Amino acid sequence: MYAYVADFSIPNWWQNQTAIAVINQTIHKDYDPITLRNDIALLKLLDPVPDSKVLSLCRKSYNSSPLAANGFGTLNEDTGESPDVLQEVRVFERSAKNCSYDWNPEVQICASSNDMNRGPCDGDSGGPLYPVVDGVPTCLYGIISQGYKCGYLAIYTRITHYLNWIKNHM
Repeated sequence: MYAYVADFSIPNWWQNQTAIAVINQTIHKDYDPITLRNDIALLKLLDPVPDSKVLSLCRKSYNSSPLAANGFGTLNEDTGESPDVLQEVRVFERSAKNCSYDWNPEVQICASSNDMNRGPCDGDSGGPLYPVVDGVPTCLYGIISQGYKCGYLAIYTRITHYLNWIKNHM
């Protein structure tokens, strides 16, 4: 297994990607494939990732901040069309009363775009959710876990809940 690192903001990024061997993977012991609770894993790589390609972990909540999610998932669930360039969508965290999912706000984040027509789709799971300040990603806030229809609501694993687990398994 390999992790691929590239500058996805440049055209033809795939020509400049670096493959780094994964030497170990740690899946959360309480991961539930039905509810997707504890949907988090760590990959230990053979070589370090260049610092310029790494986001730090968020250590606080960003409830009212604009967030962004990235992925190469399908653009349309009906056609299965996939993009050649990394997609980004701006989303906002939703409250329990504004999220129709069965989810746990302590360990998960519910978010959607304002128009409810853009958001993670098939193939985006595992991608990042991060706060954007002055157009720049600040830290890793969540991990795309599941969605309801492409572009509607999505559930993300809440990184701040897992900081101790991450520290203990690094």
